[in-house]
Amino acid sequence: MVAGKLYANPLPISGELGHTPVLGNPRSCGCGAVGCVETLVSTPGLLQSYGEEHPKTPISWSALRSAILQSGMEPWLTSTLEATAVVIAGALNVLGLHRVIITGSLTELPLAVMEYLAAGIRKGAMWARFGKVEVERAPRRRTAGLVAVGLDRLVLPMTGAFQPSQRLSSLAGKAA
Repeated sequence: MVAGKLYANPLPISGELGHTPVLGNPRSCGCGAVGCVETLVSTPGLLQSYGEEHPKTPISWSALRSAILQSGMEPWLTSTLEATAVVIAGALNVLGLHRVIITGSLTELPLAVMEYLAAGIRKGAMWARFGKVEVERAPRRRTAGLVAVGLDRLVLPMTGAFQPSQRLSSLAGKAA
C-alpha cells in the first residue's frame, strides 16, 4: 500500500518482494526460480530451516516458537531475517517510503524476531539516515485484503474514480 492505496503497476506481479533472490539460497521456489527470499521467510521456509538445524526434533510452528523463546535466535534465523530486511529496505529505498507493516507468520513468533528484523530494515533504509523508519506488525487479514483489492480494481474503476494513469496524461497535456 502506498498513500492508503494498493500500489498499482502495469504488471499483475508488482509488489512481489518474496521473489527477490537471496545470494547463496539454493531452494527452489514455486515461481520456477531458485533462491527467492520467500523460500526462507515463509512459514514452510522457516520450518524447513528449523528442521534442517534440528533433524531429531519434531517440526512444528509451536516447536519453533518454543525454541526461540528458550534458546534465542539461532544463526539460520538471523541470516534469514537479515536477507528479508535487505529486501524490504531495498523496496523502501526504491519507493521512498519510511513505514512498513509486517504481516504473516513472522508476527506470530516471539517479539525479538520482529525487533531484529526491524533493526535490519532500519539499517538498510535510506530514510533512517534522515528521519524515522517505522516498522510495525499487524495480524494477517487476507479477507480484508482481498476485499480491498476487489474494490480498488473492480468497483472504483467503474465509478469513474480518479486513476493514476489519468493523472500522468493530464500532467503531460499541461506540460506541452
